[in-house]
Parts: sequence; structure tokens; C-alpha cells
Amino acid sequence: MFKLNSRAFILIIIFSLVGHAQTQAQIYTIGVENIKYLPYYDHENNEEYIGFARDILDMFAKHGGYSFVYEVLPLNRLRNDFLDKKIDFKFPDNPYWKSERRVGVNINYSEPVVGFIDGLMVLPENKGKSESALKNIGVVAGFTPWSYFDLIESGKISVTENESVTGILKQVINNRIDGSYLNVSVAKYQLSETLKLDHALVFDPDLPHTKSSYYFSSIKHPGVIKEFNRFLVSQKVEIDKLKKKYEIDIIE
Repeated sequence: MFKLNSRAFILIIIFSLVGHAQTQAQIYTIGVENIKYLPYYDHENNEEYIGFARDILDMFAKHGGYSFVYEVLPLNRLRNDFLDKKIDFKFPDNPYWKSERRVGVNINYSEPVVGFIDGLMVLPENKGKSESALKNIGVVAGFTPWSYFDLIESGKISVTENESVTGILKQVINNRIDGSYLNVSVAKYQLSETLKLDHALVFDPDLPHTKSSYYFSSIKHPGVIKEFNRFLVSQKVEIDKLKKKYEIDIIE
């Protein structure tokens, strides 16, 4: 009869425990947006999820021993699937986005992950003009330009929607609309890296704009959100390096 020596027996036990731990690793689904929004996130060739969001969430998964599956969805379906608990987490999220849909739903939000500014990108020669000069602004379809909500509701400003960030930026460049209401870091990145028109548009800080943060959220797993908050503190140095890498560390 074949006999195991003590060393071989110990190795088998170790490998068995490792294999068991791997099979027990919790797999979660994170719902993400199907728009090109670098440097924060993008779905390259409609397949791989990339950008700051992917890097920080993968970092957390490794830190906590989780496995994340990224489900890229249109904005409305993402919102509905999240509220219907069909997915485990949502990123990015914000308590003010479609707040009327969140009433009565116990959503657990993380501490702020990264800050952002949403504001109006205009032609350089139009920077400094008052909001009364604005007639039409552009937004990505599904987004709400909160800073201009009252002006839109009163009919003083009309809104043009486009499926892409670059599409909205081109409309401003071609003088079809007065400005594009976008995340400033995203607008600058797309102007520089995608359109190769670095200074074609500028952010006008004197016009209404919103300063807020992106959050990690879940209805189903409040314990993981608490763990993520601890991760934000314990890994702050590495996370700050990540923000610097993607040039989004200046907005907090």
C-alpha cells in the first residue's frame, strides 16, 4: 500500500485549504455605465471595463479577497437593475441622482471615493459671459444638468442630448450649442486624448456648476460597504497615487 510521508501529507492539506479558500471567494456583480467617461471609466471595445474606477475596485477586491464581475449597462437599465436588486453594487453613484426613485429604498453609500466638478465647457471667446447669454446647452443622454434646472424649467435655456461626451463637445466647437455641461476632468481628457483639440474649449467657473463626489453603493451588502470605507482609509496613500495617475486628484 502506498504511504504518504509527513511532508507530503502536510502539503496536500495546505493545497486543499488553499483550493477551498479559492472556491469560497465571494463573487459580486458591480453595475457600471456603458459610456466612455475616461479618465474615470470606459468599456473598451464594448468589452473590458477600464479606468480609475476599475483600478480602485480591483484594488479593493484584492484587499478584501473578493471577485468582481463588471456588468456594463445603459444608464436607465443600470438604475432599474440596481433598485430591483439584480446587481450587488453600483459605481459610480450619488444620493442626489434621480433622488425621487430612491425614496423608501435603503441604499448604503460609501464615503466619497473621488470628487468631481460638473460645469459648462465653452469656447474660449465666450468665457466670462453671463448665464443670460446662454440659449442652449448640451448634456450626455440620461444626465441631468442640475445647476441649470430652474433655467431649463422656466424655458430660458433649452437642452440638447447626445449619446457621447465627444459628440456634445463637437457641437460646442461647431457653434451649434452654447456650452456642454460635463464632468470637467472628463471633458478635458476627451478634448486632449480623443479629439486632439486641447484648448478648443474651456471650463467657465463663473457659470453655475456642481461640486460633488462619486460613491460606491449597495442595497444588498451593507457590510461590504463598511469594509470599503475602511479600505479608503487604510489604503489612502495608494489611492491618492491612483488619483494622481489619472489626473483627478486636484478636485476634492
